[in-house]
Amino acid sequence: MSRVIHIVEWVAKVLLWLVLSIVAIVVVPFAVLLANSEGRLPYWARWFETPDALGWDANLYEPSMARIRNKRLRLMIWLGLRNRALGFQYWAGHVWPQRIDSYAGLKRSGRFWRFDYYGAVYFGAGWKSHRAEGAPMLAVPFLTLRFGR
Repeated sequence: MSRVIHIVEWVAKVLLWLVLSIVAIVVVPFAVLLANSEGRLPYWARWFETPDALGWDANLYEPSMARIRNKRLRLMIWLGLRNRALGFQYWAGHVWPQRIDSYAGLKRSGRFWRFDYYGAVYFGAGWKSHRAEGAPMLAVPFLTLRFGR
């Protein structure tokens, strides 16, 4: 019975994250226009922030983002397209001290699971590890489909 509950929990959280990901495409540009001087979104829009990379310059470690000079446009792309609704993923996660690594096939870590398929298409589903600076390791729900390698 508890296995069914965990699967239902994952499905519910992933569906809600998918809805928020679509909403982010529309809402994030407006929220970024209202961001404070540090680049933090208004409180009502913090579901869309990346807890491990906050503010105007948090995404500069990625070369593709560093090339974008306009800080508002860069944050809109970072939160509205690249890392949609990651704040929700953190909220929906569970503290889990073990890393859930990505590799081909199915992997289990306690009650958490992760499936990855690598080929012409990448498909990943289950729970993945995330850690914000100074925070515990979390298992967060995810579902990804990517084309190309």
